[in-house]
Amino acid sequence: MANNKKYWLGLALVSGLGPVQLSRALKIEGDPTRIWRASRKKLEYLIDSTEAVDNLIKLRENLDLEEKLKKIKAKKVDLIARDEADYPEVLLEIHDPPPLLFVRGNISASFPAVAVVGSRKSTGYGEKAARELAGGLALRNIVVVSGMAHGIDREAHLGALNEGGRTIAVLGSGHDHCYPRQNRDIFNRIPGQGAVISEFPPDVSPKAGNFPRRNRIISGISQGVVVVEAAEKSGALITASLGLDQNRDVLAVPGNIDRASSRGCNDLLRQGAVPVTCPEDIINHLYSEFAGDSKSEEEESVIIPPAFSPLEKRMIGIFNRERELTLEELIAITGREAGELSSLLVKFEVKGIITRRAGQKYCFQGLQSLLKPI
Repeated sequence: MANNKKYWLGLALVSGLGPVQLSRALKIEGDPTRIWRASRKKLEYLIDSTEAVDNLIKLRENLDLEEKLKKIKAKKVDLIARDEADYPEVLLEIHDPPPLLFVRGNISASFPAVAVVGSRKSTGYGEKAARELAGGLALRNIVVVSGMAHGIDREAHLGALNEGGRTIAVLGSGHDHCYPRQNRDIFNRIPGQGAVISEFPPDVSPKAGNFPRRNRIISGISQGVVVVEAAEKSGALITASLGLDQNRDVLAVPGNIDRASSRGCNDLLRQGAVPVTCPEDIINHLYSEFAGDSKSEEEESVIIPPAFSPLEKRMIGIFNRERELTLEELIAITGREAGELSSLLVKFEVKGIITRRAGQKYCFQGLQSLLKPI
């Protein structure tokens, strides 16, 4: 992974080569190194853009990737490629995941996460709601995701930070640019309690077209999108729409019917968004499964953190359905060896997901132990 990081960087620097085009090329070729080194003929087959092909060839002829990588790391910006373990697994579910993330801070603990977004031209009502909702989520160890814009975004980040929680800011520029400048305080503070991330290389300036593009990351890294305050044409509604496209739940704070700044949220509620008046509304809707109170017997009915392996996820799903099992029953259901399952059962006991009772029965306790109680 580390050996090909510079090639991920090189491809991220190619003008005109977006995430969809690159994803297509990777499906065919499988490795960024081979794409970077490919002949023009091969590149023209892999990339459906003559301009991007020309730009790639010109760039690799003139760029020292090792030197470029060193300069970025000297700015304390980490690079996380989508084939690395620290890349958020939920982000891989979306149609066009960014191939490379530029990160200040720690993004590895990014589950569970909720996006809290809204208008730049916020009111006191909206700002108070954003702070209180984000603070309540932070107290339960839920990561608050937003876009570090003026208004609601800023208050959401501050709500999480002030409660000692984690927050992730997704930039519409590279890390060399703090936009807006007035948010320099939280720009510097967030990496100590979460991460500032961008799909753009550090020197990319904040351009209007970057912000709708970054919104898909805000929703994509989250399990749900909470719109706190939004006018009819607010950018927060773009994030909500992208969230729906990504199969994320959309929630909204009801607003004053006389205010233009509330029309977007009230429209979302009319269209079926989940109403939010307190942090518990968000937690109960998105994370009710953490309490082990499943309404379905299907394995998929429980929300399982992506940090777990496929076998661990399967076992949690089985426990969620069966509630109480012996090691022998697990062996029969999964077809796995006793030693492999025993080690996972010990891990689950330590995490508080199961308890062992008389008769060698393992009982499912739900995933509430992964959330911090208030």
